[in-house]
Amino acid sequence: MNSLTQSKIPVLNIEGLKPGTESWIMACHKVRHTLEEYGCFMVVSDELSQDFMKEVYANMKALFDLPLETKMKNTSAKAFHGYVGATHTRPLYESMGIQQPTSLDEVVSFANLMWPSGNDQFR
Repeated sequence: MNSLTQSKIPVLNIEGLKPGTESWIMACHKVRHTLEEYGCFMVVSDELSQDFMKEVYANMKALFDLPLETKMKNTSAKAFHGYVGATHTRPLYESMGIQQPTSLDEVVSFANLMWPSGNDQFR
């Protein structure tokens, strides 16, 4: 058995999905499973403009560029939730979790924790 098999990032196609439909719900389950299993995925969709994607990446960069002291305010009793920073064994790793990312109140609370003075772009 070859232990050096190359991993591939999963690709999910989200074109033409309408919120609330059965195909939307199935896609939501697939997104969740893929994130739980792989931690990431690539999106295929002509519906996401390059400007939108640039804005998403700019906001993620702004989040991870915050001072360490600020990021560490995002805590959780659950392992690997909240802020998880780099270690000597994972020097390039950082992750940030929101307790209930589908809850507007939780997302607003998270944004207020990270940017007490406000950041409407992130919301």
